[in-house]
This record gives sequence, C-alpha cells and structure tokens, in this order.
Amino acid sequence: MCLPCKIHGTTAAIDGRLEELGLTREILAQAVKAGLLARREHTENHPVTSAGFNTWSEAVRSLRDQLAGEGWEADNTANQGLTTHEARKLSIAVVPGDKKTGIEDSTPSTRSARGPRTADAVRANGTGFLFKEMEERIAALMSMRIDGLWLLLIYVNEEKQWVQSELSRPTEMSDGGRPTAWSERILLPAINFSSTPDSSKRTKRTNDTPPVEKSPEIVVEVKRRA
Repeated sequence: MCLPCKIHGTTAAIDGRLEELGLTREILAQAVKAGLLARREHTENHPVTSAGFNTWSEAVRSLRDQLAGEGWEADNTANQGLTTHEARKLSIAVVPGDKKTGIEDSTPSTRSARGPRTADAVRANGTGFLFKEMEERIAALMSMRIDGLWLLLIYVNEEKQWVQSELSRPTEMSDGGRPTAWSERILLPAINFSSTPDSSKRTKRTNDTPPVEKSPEIVVEVKRRA
C-alpha cells in the first residue's frame, strides 16, 4: 500500500530533513549548478545528446566531490552514477526530471524510463514496515537499504530560464519504467539563470511555480565556440 507523500517545502523543513540525510541545500544546489554550467556549453556542433549527458555527468561529479570524505563514495554499479553512503544505507542518483519537478502540488516523474536496477531499488523503497526496529532488522537480513534510493531530479526550464530540482524518494514505478509515487519530496528553490531575472514575479510559490532564488549566485553567458 502506498503511504501519503511527505513534502518538505519550507526552509526549516528542507534543511532539517537534509541534515538527517547528511546533506545540505548548498551541496545539492552546487551540484545542480555544475550540471547547468555544463549544459550551457552545448552548441549546435555538439552531438544532440551531449546537453543532457553533460548535465547529468557534471552534477554527479560535483555531488561526489563535495561529499568526499564524509562517508559518501562513488558507486558505479550498472553505470548508474550513484553516490552512496553505506553506513546510512542511502544512495542518490541524479536523473532528469519532468516539468512537474519541484512543484509542490504536482506529482513529478523522470523524463525518461529508468532501468531494471532502479526499478528494483524503488520496489525496495516501497516495502513498508510497521516499526522502525522491524525495518532495520529485516533490511539487514535482506541487504536492503534502510533509507534507500533517492533521486535528485533536475529539470531545466528553458522557457522560464530557471532550473527546477528536488531530492525525492520513489516508491512505485509504472509499467513503462517511470516513478509514479513518492514517500518523501524535498523541494529545492529553483535556480534562475536569466541575465535579467524578474524576481518580483518568480519568488512566490503557486501551483505551477517553484520558489526561485531572489539573488542567483550564477549568471550564465552562452558563447558560441569558433
């Protein structure tokens, strides 16, 4: 049975839950920005898949770089590009999200179908236990992850010139291989990469608008290579 999704949307709730996971908003934001910067290097002469690949690759690299020495390790099982904390029994996968990513009143998913390894991890996430003690004991016996697999969803909204993201824990998959339900969603402020941000219109959360950083730390200039 799928339990209701717990959404962390306020600054206190976001920071508190991330601290429990051994993470911070700044670490995740830096990873998202690294992916964005790599994406903005894409030109018409690059292979068409390079924008998405470079976004994913650099976000994974940044996440691993920042978390190195904190108990986190690179986990390249099945080329998923995971960042894993064995003691916490927690893994993070960076994946492209759809346009509902970071939107509180929506149910997001991935932009493309995921593989069988992700499906297995999501099924493990969706296995509920009555008491935490039961969860830990059975998890140890079954070699399942207690905190399980989390997805850092990233959606680059070119129309609005911002990046939407969230760190969320999927619990169900569709027959087509995409997440359809979540036990927790940690919503992250969107990152504005427009050179002329209109913060007065973009900082209040609505049904289809995530909160946007009022003072973005980066402004990306796109320059074509000779």
